[in-house]
Amino acid sequence: MGSRMTFAEAVEAAVAGYAWRAQQARGADDVGVHLRRPDLAWDIITDLIVREAGGEIWLGQLEVAWVVRCRVDAPQTWWGTTPLSVALMPRQFSCYDSWTTSDADPMPLLAEFFAGLRCSDPDARAAAAAVFAPSFRFGPPATHYHTTAVTPSWAEKLEFVQRIGGHRFYFEAGD
Repeated sequence: MGSRMTFAEAVEAAVAGYAWRAQQARGADDVGVHLRRPDLAWDIITDLIVREAGGEIWLGQLEVAWVVRCRVDAPQTWWGTTPLSVALMPRQFSCYDSWTTSDADPMPLLAEFFAGLRCSDPDARAAAAAVFAPSFRFGPPATHYHTTAVTPSWAEKLEFVQRIGGHRFYFEAGD
């Protein structure tokens, strides 16, 4: 008997299925373009930005998007290699920890997760769109951030990039 899917694998499978169904409905020839930025993946990245930095000015939301993009582009692939896999990597974004770190069967959690997506904020949607643009560049690279209300132990080991609103951004250089 095979092992059970993780929550991240279940979400990625749902997104891939959604992208395939959308491509079939459109009759598009270039499924690759759609799979790189399916609407559902865009919604999930928007939701992550709203949950992590919804109270920030747009620049702060864009910087969170930049962290996702920098992790996609980083040589350390353990963060993930797509915006969606980065967003769903366990213990990377506190807003998703209750889902991504659960040992429960992920399938019942999917409905709860998708029903709770917060993806209508126009600023967060614009910031999320930038994550899917391969040419997106926004200042110096940043791979980590935290709210100014806490000081995690990892912060002192990384290069401080900048503070925007209530968040501090850092960079971890590759090996």
